[in-house]
Amino acid sequence: KNAIPDILDEVLWDLDLYRRMQMPDGAIRGGIESTQHPRPGEASWQESLMLSAYAPDANASFIYAASAAKLARNLAAIDKALSETYAASARKAWDWAIAKAPKGDNLAAFELWRLTGDAKFYDVFKATFILAGAEGDVNTQSKALTSYARLPDGQGDAELREKARKWVTQTADIGLKFADGNAYGITLWVPQLPPMGWIGYFSTPETALGGLLPYAWLLTKDAKYLNGAIRACQF
Repeated sequence: KNAIPDILDEVLWDLDLYRRMQMPDGAIRGGIESTQHPRPGEASWQESLMLSAYAPDANASFIYAASAAKLARNLAAIDKALSETYAASARKAWDWAIAKAPKGDNLAAFELWRLTGDAKFYDVFKATFILAGAEGDVNTQSKALTSYARLPDGQGDAELREKARKWVTQTADIGLKFADGNAYGITLWVPQLPPMGWIGYFSTPETALGGLLPYAWLLTKDAKYLNGAIRACQF
């Protein structure tokens, strides 16, 4: 019974946990955990086991800063007060994390730049962006790559944006070829990658490094990417 779209309410359900646990100095804890699996018959609100909260760390704080900034931007025209709450929270998380890890984080810097327009965030983003010549693992920058690729014309660097768009479609094509070569339609973008548990091989397309197909479809409107994404989800 609010004006917030359901999909953003779903985001709030999870992200609000981290905001409520945010330390006064802005630090973010990576989550909570109970001492063992839930007791039989207990629902989440009946938890009787001892719970622990993770200690704050820079990585969790950067992840939260990126997510909270993106949420704040999407809430701006829907719920101004809540948007401002998350914007301030994202900024506090960034300030704490950057003091611990001065190199910064490219996705958090990107989302804060989009939220605020502050060039200093863009400078941090570009200094850590793999397409701008920074060292890094492309697998850890996939969200930044897809986000940059989807920037409207006129925002950011046109050459970098085109590189990002090319990377998304080329990598999505690798995923489609991979899907054609297995019985399950799995869309990994690393050719001949064997099943490994940590990579979520038989999991959702996003978890299994294959979440690029919807982005490729949004960029090109080529039905092969949408059909490939749907096929991957059927497994």
